[in-house]
Amino acid sequence: MSTLEPVILITPVLLVLSVGIIVFVVLYQRRMLQHQEHLRELQDVKQQQLLEVTLQTQEDERRRVARDLHDEVGAMLALIKLNLYRW
Repeated sequence: MSTLEPVILITPVLLVLSVGIIVFVVLYQRRMLQHQEHLRELQDVKQQQLLEVTLQTQEDERRRVARDLHDEVGAMLALIKLNLYRW
């Protein structure tokens, strides 16, 4: 029976090591999935902010163009009106 003593002593140690490795792998995978989800959320936020900035920039440019057109056309019409009344 002395040949079984090392096996009896090593078996629980190997079992504990096996369970420890399995627990470590499961926890590591869970952490990686959480990290990937966090990265996706950050990318979504960044994309949303970029879209908002793009839309705001476009709207600002439209306002500027409209204001420039209005000012130029208004000035031209005023000059035309003055020239017509001079004749």
